[in-house]
Amino acid sequence: MNISADNITARSQLLPVEKYLIILAMIIYPVLLLSKDNSVIDSSLWIVSSFIYFMGIYLYFGMCFLLHHKRNLIFYGISVLSLIIALTVSSSENIFMTITPIGMIIGASILSTRLSQKKIGQKEIYTIAIIFLASIFLIQIFAYLPGLGDSNSEVITLLLKQAETDLTATGYSKEQIDSYLFFFSKVLELALRLLPAMLVLGVLLQFSIGYIYFIYRVKKMSGLPINGISFPNWKMPFYIAPLLLIAMLGRIIGNPSVQMLTDNLLFILSVYYSITGFSLISFFLKKFRFSIWSKSAVYIILFLSQIIGYFFAVILGFIDSFLDFRKIDVSPVVK
Repeated sequence: MNISADNITARSQLLPVEKYLIILAMIIYPVLLLSKDNSVIDSSLWIVSSFIYFMGIYLYFGMCFLLHHKRNLIFYGISVLSLIIALTVSSSENIFMTITPIGMIIGASILSTRLSQKKIGQKEIYTIAIIFLASIFLIQIFAYLPGLGDSNSEVITLLLKQAETDLTATGYSKEQIDSYLFFFSKVLELALRLLPAMLVLGVLLQFSIGYIYFIYRVKKMSGLPINGISFPNWKMPFYIAPLLLIAMLGRIIGNPSVQMLTDNLLFILSVYYSITGFSLISFFLKKFRFSIWSKSAVYIILFLSQIIGYFFAVILGFIDSFLDFRKIDVSPVVK
């Protein structure tokens, strides 16, 4: 069901306190995220980082909520103010990097609400929004890719030297140390290479939770039916496949920077396809009435198979995107 502003009822009006909370969050967010002097919060960095992350989730919801309730003047005014604050408090000379975190919230909110007003389905809105966010983030990272490989090598070298010192002090033989260091270097290399994708997935998770809550609030306050989130019905649309083919082509013929970018894009796509694969497994376990013990055994086998189980779910999810084993066409977020 469409959730455009035309569906707003008297019960769905934006509360003044919520409006002020959104405005306050939009002012505080760039200060905490980009402040030049973070020495005060160093001792509790993980607490502040968690707070900033959850504040981002709230803003993805809140800014959509403002536009949905046609508070356009407040939305654009606080957007400009937040960008000015970001540029003021940031120590970075890269303007694009400074405004990107705020710009993604503003852009995704405008995109989501405007597409909703055009009667576009939630599945398409969500897909377009995550493509927009991932593209902006990867474009920002692309500027740093040429020097990222050298930086990664320096980090790996330092960590390996520290690991070698620790293992030697512990009493391991040279053969054992060499074996551990070889494995450790490969894990580090992969982790650092895919770090941009991890950061992108963190942003996409923020938006996903904020968007789900936005849909939930609008439907609840407008008296529309709330069907909830149905994991067995999660499905990746087939029109994402060309993006997958482009990424694979770039991986084959691109230069090192393009290959690194496409590696991250392929990893992001694989995560979404794996969710589809696992949801397909969940669907058929439910359809054929597997017992709780049988379901647990299947999930344990998939977990223990590790990378094999992950790739199995990815391939299954990709095949389901065009064969549609479940014969469904629902939103990957909310039914």
